[in-house]
Amino acid sequence: MCRAWFTKKLTILSVLRIRCLAEVMESEHSVDLRYGVDEYRYFFTVYAENIDGDFRTRIRFSTGHEAVVDEPVEFGGSNAGPNPIEMLLASLASCFVISILIHAKRFGVSIDRVEVYVRGWFDIRGFLGIDSSKRGMELITLRARIESGAECEKLKKVVDRALRGWVVGSTLAKSGVLKISLSIPRCVDSLSIDLS
Repeated sequence: MCRAWFTKKLTILSVLRIRCLAEVMESEHSVDLRYGVDEYRYFFTVYAENIDGDFRTRIRFSTGHEAVVDEPVEFGGSNAGPNPIEMLLASLASCFVISILIHAKRFGVSIDRVEVYVRGWFDIRGFLGIDSSKRGMELITLRARIESGAECEKLKKVVDRALRGWVVGSTLAKSGVLKISLSIPRCVDSLSIDLS
């Protein structure tokens, strides 16, 4: 059951206070999965457990969703779901799309379509600890395309605001591995955005 308290009219960006609880009962113990806002700091939680002693991992989200994460067959899994790296890349891609759409709505800009293609590279030797190879992602590229009939200056404002605050992208950008390229076909000549 979710309860919300608002100190003024609720709009997509004027929520000042939301408290929301969702509890998930596990087979042998209770896990408190919560999400909400404490002043201006949002928080979300997830719970993960392996399934049947193999790589399959069930993820339960504080928003009530579930997913199965696994590895491809060629890496010893059963391919029952996306692998953790795909989940990371999917989080980045969806965060970009949603951030653009939130700010477009906020500024009254109509967006017809947002497409994102993300690819990530890592050195398996670093993961396995075989030598001193770099651990973690070496490079993540995000290519985005935005289709809109809106004025280019309005689109620039939407993109600037979205990329200043997108949570997943900002977090990954701090690591220095994220490279972004953006295409807005109608605004090729008139739109210049520093995405660094």
